[in-house]
Amino acid sequence: MPFEKDLQNSRVYKRVACRSSALSLTDSARLRGMSSLFSDTTLDKVSKVSFISLPVSYKELTNSDCYETKAVSCRSLSNQGNPEGSHQREHDIFRSLVAPKADEILVVGVHVGMKSTAVSYVKIPYETEDYAMHILEWPGSNDRLVRRVPTAVTYEVGRRRNISWGFECPADCNVGSSRAVRDRFTAYLDPRMLSLAHQALTKDKFESLEDVEMWFEDFLRSLYKHTARSLTEFFKIDDWRTYKVEYAFSVPTVWEDSGTVISFFRAILERAGFGETVEHSISTELTEEEAIAKYASMDVKLQEGNILLVLNDGERSESIPAFEVISLEILKGPDGKNFKIPKLKMLKFAYGGPSYSINIDHVFEDEVKRRLKLIPEDSFPYSLQCIADGLLETFQVFVRSETEALDDFEKIELRLPFVPREFYHADARIRDGRMLFTIGEIWCMYDKSLGSLFSFLNWLKSFKQISHLVISGNRISFPYVQKRVREYLGKEAQVNLIICKCPDLAVSNGLILDRMGSITQSLSSHGNT
Repeated sequence: MPFEKDLQNSRVYKRVACRSSALSLTDSARLRGMSSLFSDTTLDKVSKVSFISLPVSYKELTNSDCYETKAVSCRSLSNQGNPEGSHQREHDIFRSLVAPKADEILVVGVHVGMKSTAVSYVKIPYETEDYAMHILEWPGSNDRLVRRVPTAVTYEVGRRRNISWGFECPADCNVGSSRAVRDRFTAYLDPRMLSLAHQALTKDKFESLEDVEMWFEDFLRSLYKHTARSLTEFFKIDDWRTYKVEYAFSVPTVWEDSGTVISFFRAILERAGFGETVEHSISTELTEEEAIAKYASMDVKLQEGNILLVLNDGERSESIPAFEVISLEILKGPDGKNFKIPKLKMLKFAYGGPSYSINIDHVFEDEVKRRLKLIPEDSFPYSLQCIADGLLETFQVFVRSETEALDDFEKIELRLPFVPREFYHADARIRDGRMLFTIGEIWCMYDKSLGSLFSFLNWLKSFKQISHLVISGNRISFPYVQKRVREYLGKEAQVNLIICKCPDLAVSNGLILDRMGSITQSLSSHGNT
């Protein structure tokens, strides 16, 4: 309706937006406002309550950049007899009070993973009791709050400039012949890994190192713009370019020629916008596994000399990264409690066995394809492969969201994408457009995928010096997998098992904790804490 359009385009309605401060920063749940403006009336007696946010402070104005002010002290204000300029002077004083202090630093931890990317952040000195907060809102996520954004970019065929990124990239079924989606490319910045990809007959997708560089830069440029915009809005920062920001990026362990590749990576980061001013800096000091080890050991009592071996989901390498605890640094967290962060020295153990990744996705997809083959191919407008891919994504989301309560299910019913709701097929066990699985079938799928992990654990038993086994990743941290690992190691196992509490954010949170130690120590040495 024209009236609705006018309302939505009005200045007041544009200001009434869903902002990060109304959202949970530690999980994917939206916070509910339980406020009442009536002294004797509770919300159960009110049919509708409406909240409208109007600008109160100088920085909340959408056009605050059009104003130029100077800070005025309280003494000079009290000496002024002219009331006409008092309103502006009040805003000037407010601006001087909320301006960033000289020792304020915003630390941003970024984990650019093969499939998806996470961004964590914290301001030092602390303003909240959270050790790390996270960007949860992403373009194209349809207002869902999610911890990670797909590491993907889309191009029009024949053009070398991306047209979308992250959640905005179309699904394989909707790409068409005029567009191309590039993803899972992060490992191939290392020429050795790129050569292996060529040998695996994927040359049509990874044509050259120049292509990988372009995909990296375009994705990181979009990530930088969104990160800068989100944090500027959340912290009400006047000028992002002059605010002190430190970006900490993790480095994939598979980059063997790390010195050369990391230098190449840093150059791409700078071209993408990270570190574009003298107030912004970039660090690339930790591998993914080292960041995981720091984060996972927060609540674990470690001693100097302990050796931690890290299992990260899907990592494929001829050597397994392990870390010796050199020392323990005591830090005071934002909640006022002390905690210890280990200083680690990397070790590597040669491992020639099969990859220890849990291929539950492949086992599940094979079962889905087996069932779909029982259905005539012309039953749906999309290919059966496309339907299987969509159902796999649904399965992954379901398992992550119900990970603790899955034992309570007797069966699960997953909606098939692109399939009519009334569709029924007895042999494929599809009813009302949903495919049915018993919980026993799910456990059997996991058992089929655990063989390589058990081979690895058998190899691990021969290394008596390893004191802790750190497990991270959505598939490998699954409670059923934890149970099977403990059973396999046995009650007399010499190794202590550490499970990452939040595997989605283990790397980015570890990066934050590492920099917190360095920065707070530096501030303390200057007398600022």
